Amino acid sequence: MGGCTVSLSAPLKGSAQQWLSYIESLHPENIEMGLGRLAEVALRLGIMPNHPDRPFVVTVAGTNGKGSCLALLEQTLLCSGLRVGVYSSPHLLCFGERLRIDGVDSQNEHWVPAFIQVEKARGTTQLTFFEFTTLAAFLLLQECDVDVWLLEVGLGGRLDAVNWLDTDLAVVTRIALDHQAWLGNTLQAIAKEKCGIFRKGKPALYGGDVVGEVIGACAQAVGACLIERADYEFGCTESNWYWQGRDAHGRVLSNERMPMPKVSLDIAALCAQALPFLPFTLKSGAFVSALQRCTLPGRFQVLEGDPVFILDVAHNPDAANRLALLLRDYCKDKCVCNIWAVFGVMADKDWVDIVLPLKEMINHWLLMRLPAERAQKLSILENSFKDMGLSVDIVSDDSGTALMRDQVMGKITGTVDCIVVFGSFYTVAPFLASCD
Repeated sequence: MGGCTVSLSAPLKGSAQQWLSYIESLHPENIEMGLGRLAEVALRLGIMPNHPDRPFVVTVAGTNGKGSCLALLEQTLLCSGLRVGVYSSPHLLCFGERLRIDGVDSQNEHWVPAFIQVEKARGTTQLTFFEFTTLAAFLLLQECDVDVWLLEVGLGGRLDAVNWLDTDLAVVTRIALDHQAWLGNTLQAIAKEKCGIFRKGKPALYGGDVVGEVIGACAQAVGACLIERADYEFGCTESNWYWQGRDAHGRVLSNERMPMPKVSLDIAALCAQALPFLPFTLKSGAFVSALQRCTLPGRFQVLEGDPVFILDVAHNPDAANRLALLLRDYCKDKCVCNIWAVFGVMADKDWVDIVLPLKEMINHWLLMRLPAERAQKLSILENSFKDMGLSVDIVSDDSGTALMRDQVMGKITGTVDCIVVFGSFYTVAPFLASCD
């Protein structure tokens, strides 16, 4: 994104791709925190923070695990016969992935009428790409006859565009260091931003195990009804897991001998605790069915072959630590010996701390330039990797191609058991595209 203000003319009869290019040109910054600009345009569009006829709204914030949380909640509701609208970001392959209705991704062209409405309403108000497209998503959701909206916060919480809508149930997954330039340099500062989605008199769930005192203070200040990790229990055996918590009336609930989830266990437990706070009667076994079918592209996604590719969008140290744990277990089970990695990352990330958890597991690193202005320069990565004593090579100067997998395969010498692709959504996307 980026560029000068209004460098293009609005393509009122253009394609979705023309519109997306135009929207990217409207604001000189990729990210500018604040709700003031969005509020002006939202009110002109008739999008109110709350409306009595609006569906139930669940807003999910957190450093990691948001997408998995949304997906598991979505599947549980769908298994109960409910109609569900989901708004999430970023996308991997297609912009339309950002909006799902009843489990089906929207098509890019579906967005054009909403883009036109936002463009006409904004006048001279500058909107970032995310603000503009979030307003369009709100318009599209309003047109859909669904029972619940599941909304993922794009960045932070308090000043994120999604937070314009008042939530009926706020969920914060985990707190870790990421996006410090916008959210603050401490876990406490980041937690305060994430808790900006809390609302007075509404339930607020926190599934993390750090800065609980900050979360509690934020909930108390707002008047939200906080449920945190200490309020529910979960654990596992070799083949199943259990959860015990409480509903909104304090009654004890439990679910035992459930199949191991395909998302991380702490996220599954958080979702289990969220379900009793939804105003719906869920079908017996819906959550178990969701556990068995819920998967998310690019989250430790294993692509079988020779070698095996493992795709993971881990792009901060907390996510990289979890990736390392999963990879260690996978390699132990599969007797994997020679592991390579494809790595690309944004310059504003703590990329050294992202690499460190996997440093001793990776035999050779292939560095990849990402197709984004914020991408870290290959020269900087290469020199730093060599300074760390790592075996390194450049895979390509152009990652925006479906041929990336072939380019990686062309670099392989000897026997490679597994190639881990991580560091960014942009890193994973071309490998996912090459498998379609």
